[in-house]
Amino acid sequence: MTRSPEPFSETVVIAAHGNGAVPTCMETVLVLPGAAPPPSGVAPPGEKADDTVPEDDEAGATVIQDKPFEKPPRSSVLYDALGDRTTEIFLLSKIAQGGQGEIWEAYQKNLDRLIAVKRAHGHIGSQDDFFKEAFASARLDHPNIVPIYDLGLCYHENEKVPLLVMKRIVGTNWAEMMRTERSSPHFSLSIFLAKHLPILVSVINAVSYAHAKGVIHRDLKPSQVMVGDYGEVFLLDWGLAIFLGQEEDEVSETSYPVDLDKVWTLDTATNPAGTPAYMAPEQARFFKDQLGFHTDVYLLGAILYEMVTGRPPHHSEKVQKSLRRAIENEYEPPGPGCPAELTDLIAFCLRTDPAERPASALAVRETITAYLTGAGRKQQSISLCNQLRKRGFANLGYEELSQAARQLSEITHLWPDNPDIDACRHDLLVAYAEAAIANRDFMLARLQADRLEDDGQSAALRRKIEEEQQRALKELPRPPLFTAARLAVVGLCCLAVAFTVFGIVRTAEKTLLDEVMNKVRSIASVAASDVRAEDLRAVDAEQEIYAPAFQRVFNQLSFYRRANDDIRYIYSHRPEFSQGEDHWRTLVDIDPVDLDLNGNGVIESSERGNPPGLLYPDGTAEMLLAFEEKRPTAGILKDDWGSFISGFAPVTDQKTGEVVAIVGVDVLATDVERKARFIRRAGVVGGGLLVLLTAAAFLAYFRSLQAVRRVELLRQLIEKQNAEGTGRQLFLG
Repeated sequence: MTRSPEPFSETVVIAAHGNGAVPTCMETVLVLPGAAPPPSGVAPPGEKADDTVPEDDEAGATVIQDKPFEKPPRSSVLYDALGDRTTEIFLLSKIAQGGQGEIWEAYQKNLDRLIAVKRAHGHIGSQDDFFKEAFASARLDHPNIVPIYDLGLCYHENEKVPLLVMKRIVGTNWAEMMRTERSSPHFSLSIFLAKHLPILVSVINAVSYAHAKGVIHRDLKPSQVMVGDYGEVFLLDWGLAIFLGQEEDEVSETSYPVDLDKVWTLDTATNPAGTPAYMAPEQARFFKDQLGFHTDVYLLGAILYEMVTGRPPHHSEKVQKSLRRAIENEYEPPGPGCPAELTDLIAFCLRTDPAERPASALAVRETITAYLTGAGRKQQSISLCNQLRKRGFANLGYEELSQAARQLSEITHLWPDNPDIDACRHDLLVAYAEAAIANRDFMLARLQADRLEDDGQSAALRRKIEEEQQRALKELPRPPLFTAARLAVVGLCCLAVAFTVFGIVRTAEKTLLDEVMNKVRSIASVAASDVRAEDLRAVDAEQEIYAPAFQRVFNQLSFYRRANDDIRYIYSHRPEFSQGEDHWRTLVDIDPVDLDLNGNGVIESSERGNPPGLLYPDGTAEMLLAFEEKRPTAGILKDDWGSFISGFAPVTDQKTGEVVAIVGVDVLATDVERKARFIRRAGVVGGGLLVLLTAAAFLAYFRSLQAVRRVELLRQLIEKQNAEGTGRQLFLG
């Protein structure tokens, strides 16, 4: 995965003397007005700010509105000397964006490889910052500095803008890596330093090489470092780098004098510049003449400070406060857990007076290397071991003893040959065995006693374990079959089973009711879609059962009744609110007269219908809802004919959208109630069986507990014989 480090975030420009708005991000890179022009929207002192407003692109990164690309005289010369790379390099995806340009993953066609590309913003009036970073980076050819491949032009918003081609880095940002490891509940500072100090050494190598070339970085911090998947370490972002000078003997046949117009120098660079949380005092002030190689030495000490404390030296939630702390060189000393050698080195690097700091970055590397070779680790191991023994292990619980065991493991990791480790380990094992005896964890106590190398102490502990074990066996009461807690558990479980069955039954009844309601709602909706509004208007006007309009509607509704045996009534009504709030006028009832529709020779109540025009006074809220909101509804309807589950759907005039009437479908509720009664009876029978099975299962479980407790007594007697073989295989803690 390709990740973009924080250095590519947009540079913020602050007006001189702090008159500008100050952001609140600790990691902000500050650049005060000087030779470098500010980004759009921020003006140097005495000039009117640009009205350009940042916008958000689809990925959420801040972009700047494009403006015509104006090339000042110096940039014009550099710009005109560049070749067009549009047909050779293809941008694939944006990785990050900053004030000077955008970082892209790209494909280089002529060499068939993936690369990284920094493309200048087309709207920036001057490209001096971009070119100077490019030339500064290109002069630094070191394994821990990202190689620069090419500098050319490409199209952006119909303008050709500079393009810096460099190695594509695959890895993890160092700051993110350290934050992740520090958040682990098993974090160990010694193991953490053993892993990350070699990375810092690689960074120092890159800084030392740059110093040899006369270049200082000025913005060293963990977020400027990428760690590759195969151990590669790269120091990034040389946008604030300053060229301090070049000795005459450095110019040879394989090198050439530096063109000072192409790089930042003390005369052209800005100050303050860098990240306030890490800045050296001379960086945070307005005077540039104090900047030098010692500035990077301070920043290396700030990185080491963050490694041992987890925060930068001038950490604050406000940039202004971080900047003030940097000016006054305020920071809290590392805690007592920091190795003494590293504490001294941090204090040495973070001196306010540059002359009192280490002479070079290489001197810092030598101290760190000496620590890694073991001298400091031995001292730390002795110190931690003395602290552990001084604290003692008496009367500690399992958690405290396990923590002490982890500390002892860390002490051993620092210096395996520490002569005090054996005595500390002996005391810890005895304390662990005593704690296990007190808790009557006899097997655990025997395991610790067996790991003691002192035969006399081990034998004494074994005798004490056997005595306490026999006393425990005598004191062990006969376990009862039933207790109040067990009976309560059985009762609660049976009650839970009963409630569960009750819930299932209620859910089944509701599902049955919902299924019938959905059915009548669907039939009413389909039937209403077949009925024409013109026919219902004609029926309302004629009120004659032998009229063609009535017969058409009658036949359409009769089809749905005969197609569904459980439908008792199907009809069409329109509201007649002039007669009452719940009054409806019958338009079509498929039993308009007493007809033997089923042919059984008897006119049943279900075959006695209402002729058109008859007033129906028992309307429901669902009928009115279907008519007014023009959507199918369903509900329970009770009238003189009985109790029904009814569905209603509006009949709409397709031309005007007006609701003319509703179609109703009735199913006898007694059929649904009969099925619901069956479900309830089945639930009662099934629930009773489940309760009986639950009670029987608990009874069997309680009897098994009695048997297990008796077997436990026998196991405690046998464990003395196999503890000798298994005890040495268990590591304490």
